Amino acid sequence: MSRIIFITGTDTGVGKTMFVYALALLLRAKGLSTGVMKPVQSGDERSGDAQFLKRRLGLTDDIRDINPYSAREPLSPHLALKRTRVVFNKDRVLFAAGRLAAKYDILLVEGAGGLLVPIIDGYFMADLARDLGAEVIVVSRLGLGSINHTLLTVREAERRALTVSGIVFSDPAGKKRGVPERTNPEAIRELCSVPVLGEVPFLKKKDAASVFAACRKTINIEALISARPGCTKKLVETDKKFIWHPFTQMRDWESDIPGVPLVIDRAQGSFLVDTDGRRYLDAVSSLWVTVHGHGRPEITEAIARQAARLDHSTMLGLANTPAVQLAERLVGIAPKGLERVFYSDNGSTAVEIAVKMAYQYWQNTGVAKKSGICHLQNSYHGDTLGSVSIGGIDLFHKVYRKLIFKAHQVPFPDCYRDTRVFEAVDAFGVFLKKEHSRVAALVVEPIVQGAAGMMMWPAGVLKRLEGLCREYDVLLICDEVATGFGRTGKMFACEHEDVHPDLLCIAKGLSGGVLPLAATLTTRRIYDGFQFPYKDMQAFFHGHTYTGNPIACAAALANLELFRSDKTLDRVRGSAGYLARGLERFRDIAQVGDIRQRGLMVGIELVKDRVTKEPFDWQERIGVRVCERARDYGVILRPLGNVIVLMPPLSIAASEIDMMLDALERSIKDILADINKPYCGC
Repeated sequence: MSRIIFITGTDTGVGKTMFVYALALLLRAKGLSTGVMKPVQSGDERSGDAQFLKRRLGLTDDIRDINPYSAREPLSPHLALKRTRVVFNKDRVLFAAGRLAAKYDILLVEGAGGLLVPIIDGYFMADLARDLGAEVIVVSRLGLGSINHTLLTVREAERRALTVSGIVFSDPAGKKRGVPERTNPEAIRELCSVPVLGEVPFLKKKDAASVFAACRKTINIEALISARPGCTKKLVETDKKFIWHPFTQMRDWESDIPGVPLVIDRAQGSFLVDTDGRRYLDAVSSLWVTVHGHGRPEITEAIARQAARLDHSTMLGLANTPAVQLAERLVGIAPKGLERVFYSDNGSTAVEIAVKMAYQYWQNTGVAKKSGICHLQNSYHGDTLGSVSIGGIDLFHKVYRKLIFKAHQVPFPDCYRDTRVFEAVDAFGVFLKKEHSRVAALVVEPIVQGAAGMMMWPAGVLKRLEGLCREYDVLLICDEVATGFGRTGKMFACEHEDVHPDLLCIAKGLSGGVLPLAATLTTRRIYDGFQFPYKDMQAFFHGHTYTGNPIACAAALANLELFRSDKTLDRVRGSAGYLARGLERFRDIAQVGDIRQRGLMVGIELVKDRVTKEPFDWQERIGVRVCERARDYGVILRPLGNVIVLMPPLSIAASEIDMMLDALERSIKDILADINKPYCGC
């Protein structure tokens, strides 16, 4: 994988082009093939920086790859391109960069001016560096002001999660040196953790031999070569030595299987990038959390601002501004009737809080017999002991049965092999008619039971369950940890059937998928059930250290604002339709038994026999093998048994949906063709 280095400056005219020229010569001398690129250039199109580099370095690459965009006027790129009516498309730049990077060990990409030079409105040089997956070298002038400009540039790069591999000073004019010129490099060494790689002296002669001779002793090329970010092998070894991964058989993990683990180093938009620079479409939203894509500056900048203002304060006896503001916003978007917000930090705790609230509500209000909690067969509500108590997936929960409280499991079909869903609801009604005086609450994942294999309910089931709860005065807890925040095409899945729960549990997408944050929303009725004199000791005795963390709440506020500004729900509905049409091709694969979709939540169940619905033996690990193969095609997937889950970011583009489906189709066909061969994966 080629190494891409983005060369930026503290301002314009600092000598970036001559540094790129010199660096290419020095790298070549070390046996590293080196290409160059100037994505956007303004000024003389015939004798500009890109043409100079191509000519001086003897490059045979197409100038349209080296310099995809140019404009004649020497203006800021966003203005120069606009005035010449050139429409900038970053994908064109990324495609050209990929083509060049495939040819060279190192690709040097020269930016225009500094990191905050706009290419088009809202898209800066820093954004391009990030999208290229490049590390950064900062070129600074030697004179007065360089300390400030250099430190600000490095800080901005780091704020945008760019790796700065070095700082180089340049003397493009050859003026007499005063105190600033002589002392600034040493000052930067003391004030900044980024290594100073040296200096490009004033170059009177521009031929390769002269430039190489002048720079070979002034630029520490060895430090740059050895500073390659990533160090995949070392990270893999360290991971296997120290980390215990969730839901993972660590014996397999610690074996010497190539590509295990895949170490993710950065992300942008719909893509994850590993430590070797390979890009992967994040088709499961990093476990169902990423909403607007990775690295949205609106969220990351909100986090930075809040961290600088208030990082954390307890909510035991105190409040904080973002938590107060977020609670008001959440009540405003939640199903009608939910008026109070109790914060926690993950889905399991949000559900446990709801269960404890429901139980204590009846104890506080003098109906102590109503203590039972009902949950559906095949349900999943988290992994802490309280949420495990109301879980119905034996694979996850069986081993802990002696540790947990007893709950009533409601028989409920899988909606694929057994479709008698309404009969199950009616049977639950019969149960409640007899036992409702002992039942405190029913906990459900509305419409989509995710961990059960993306089980999708027929229309009307959720509304019928709500009706039974109202008829028999049983509290309805809706766990929207997975389905909330637009996944199903509405903000909350409850809205599809105009259902108004007594308690609503949210997490995952609440912060946009950036920070751990959860909340349990309740009705006024539940809240009032805890209003007693202090001496009665009937408060809700529950809380977490990071309850209502200000930074996480600031991220959530930015997330909600993006729902508004990006018209996210409208986009989801359009993307869901496009995805549905694309999924039709999988019906031609004989081993695809069922395709289940609601919004951008999809489950594709692979079976041995479509007619009988006979499953593959779990020991064949068909789902795992398909998802592992998809990585070869640049897509990250995770299965639930032999159900392949698709749950991409809500911001996914049509072209990315095509990529996801193409990779999955190829992976399924590859594994089915290979099905009789022995498997040795993890």
